[in-house]
Amino acid sequence: LLVYLYWNVDYYIVESLLGTTALGFYWLGFQMSHYLLQARVSLMAVMLPGYAKLDPGEQLRTGYVLMTTGTALAYGLPTVLFLVLGDSLVFWLFGEKWLPATGVIQIFSVVVLLRGASSFWEPIMLIHRKSNSLFLASCINAVTIVGLGLIAIQHYGIEGMAFVVLFAVGFTTLFSFHRVKSVLGELSVSRLCLRIVTVPALVSAGWLVSSGGDWLRTGTQPIIGCLCVLLSYATAAYLVHRKAFHEWRLDARAEARPHD
Repeated sequence: LLVYLYWNVDYYIVESLLGTTALGFYWLGFQMSHYLLQARVSLMAVMLPGYAKLDPGEQLRTGYVLMTTGTALAYGLPTVLFLVLGDSLVFWLFGEKWLPATGVIQIFSVVVLLRGASSFWEPIMLIHRKSNSLFLASCINAVTIVGLGLIAIQHYGIEGMAFVVLFAVGFTTLFSFHRVKSVLGELSVSRLCLRIVTVPALVSAGWLVSSGGDWLRTGTQPIIGCLCVLLSYATAAYLVHRKAFHEWRLDARAEARPHD
């Protein structure tokens, strides 16, 4: 019942206060995030037995940090694309009638980034028999979405509701980091946060504050704009995480080398 409430209560609030048209725009943004996050279901099925085999100390801690970083980089790309290209990308993908949903889609793209990157605390909590933390986070999220959502939607419309969901997911992300730290120890919450937001924030801000952002949104074909954003994102990811990339490459070579 709690899970159903968590995933559907915002729909009921939007439809009741703003009508079915607004619900349609909100639904598109929410479903975009839902479809993008489907990949984590498969990851969770693999990660739970994988985590169980790792040493509960350094190995598990390193695995958690690497998976969080890698997932943040993967989900950060659609976030940057929607933040930078905005209306032009929505028009290209869905058509002109869905342009009012652009703001909601942009907000939910950030939700995807946070929710995807914080996914890996769930198997760690289950392995250490601390599923009560998962239940507590769900309860707080449900209460937050209902309480703040009813207020925000009356003043800021569907974007206000989406921001409440973002606020709730942001809380869950920080809460998950602190809970994982309490289990694994020697884990920097501030560093984890930086690993998630640094590359998407740098690339988005770089395009949005420069004249290049206007050129991407109005002076190019969307596919060219996507390629430009992709190239800049890959460059920033390498520059920010080049040390980690080097370590991953060395580990991969060590695993591929035949053992004597």
